Amino acid sequence: MILVAMAEPGMGELDRLSDLIGRIYDAGTDPDAWRPVLADICRWAGGEMAQVLVLESSAAAPAFTVAVGYDAAAHARYLRDYALQDPRLPAWRRLPPTVQLCHQVVDPAWL
Repeated sequence: MILVAMAEPGMGELDRLSDLIGRIYDAGTDPDAWRPVLADICRWAGGEMAQVLVLESSAAAPAFTVAVGYDAAAHARYLRDYALQDPRLPAWRRLPPTVQLCHQVVDPAWL
């Protein structure tokens, strides 16, 4: 179950966006806050799935990951059994340490 804590109903769009941005920053120090924030980002952007994946370049497993909208069992199995075989992984590891969007990693024109 995903608990969602959107801004108050009477808030304007800019206030809602400001609230969401503040909650993103808050989640940086509270890992448990990421699931509701990602759910709200999806709602804001009209998306259905989102993931934050922190991968250290030499690590054998993600340092941190949280996802919403995915089947939980399938996502856990992906992380456990297949994440290190993902063909995008070598491209991610070559990029400078920064935020990378998935489509950027696999788009040959961007690389």
